[in-house]
Amino acid sequence: MNTLEETNIMVNLERIVEKQIEQALKGNFNAVEKLAQETNAELDKLFSSTLSQVPDFETKKQNLLKMYRKLDLMLSAEKQIVKEQVKTVDNVRKTLSAYSNKA
Repeated sequence: MNTLEETNIMVNLERIVEKQIEQALKGNFNAVEKLAQETNAELDKLFSSTLSQVPDFETKKQNLLKMYRKLDLMLSAEKQIVKEQVKTVDNVRKTLSAYSNKA
């Protein structure tokens, strides 16, 4: 793989992660998951190459890591919100069940 191909992979990875962040902000987590498959394919290509030839690889790598941390934080926050909502629904269900048993 040549330097241009490796650079293109890095650019594609950045583009995909940006899309994932955008979709996560919209709450479209199915799209985030589908984009993760694209990310995995690009990473497979990248890991099969020699990264040392990519100009500014370290800078691009750090940028990707920052973007992934942002995405990870967004997904973690959403996961916590969903957990809290499930807990609330369970409590309401228990309350309704208790009232229906009394009636």
